[in-house]
Amino acid sequence: MLIIGCVVVAWRLPHDYRSALNKALSSRSFGSISDMLGESSGAEAIREGLKDPSAARVLYCLEMLSEVDDSTLGLALVSLLDHPDARVRREALRRMERIEEKEQLSAAVSQSLNSDPEAHVRGQALRTMAHDGARWCT
Repeated sequence: MLIIGCVVVAWRLPHDYRSALNKALSSRSFGSISDMLGESSGAEAIREGLKDPSAARVLYCLEMLSEVDDSTLGLALVSLLDHPDARVRREALRRMERIEEKEQLSAAVSQSLNSDPEAHVRGQALRTMAHDGARWCT
């Protein structure tokens, strides 16, 4: 009977953890971000949060990922340039200024500059490219 109880608890735990994490994402309250991101399911939930249609949730998840050295941040920023909310696209461009490896971002920033429907997003794309112009034009 004890073994069956342990199996049930072990089976439910990942689901409960993910539910608690999603609830914390919604309420924007966490303890240690770096501890939470060290767990694969925590980092996965935050990356999933970047796909949310809610600009507030996406921006919060982006802030959390930015607080740790995440090698996938550049690619996540590129994917945010397709978000329906202009605030998310503009913030992604703003954060691209801080990325060291600009080669992977150059084409996406250029496309935003040429085709984003919002003028303030295109303006941010121009500022992003001007921030460190020599490195964008490689």
